[in-house]
Amino acid sequence: MDPFDISVSRPAENDAANAHDFAYLHPVVRYYRDGQLAGTHHLAENLENHWDLPEVHQQPLAVFVKECLA
Repeated sequence: MDPFDISVSRPAENDAANAHDFAYLHPVVRYYRDGQLAGTHHLAENLENHWDLPEVHQQPLAVFVKECLA
């Protein structure tokens, strides 16, 4: 996707609910169990590359990790 194409529909920055739809650079955490992919979590994009907002970045990631370790 062309990052300068403003006609393309994109989720808003820091939109945790739609982070899986982001097309640009953002962290993706994958969990493997017995060599098989068991879960994937996309952190919301952030233009400054600061993934430190509690309700947008930290809490959703903590929930994902807890589910993987349960």
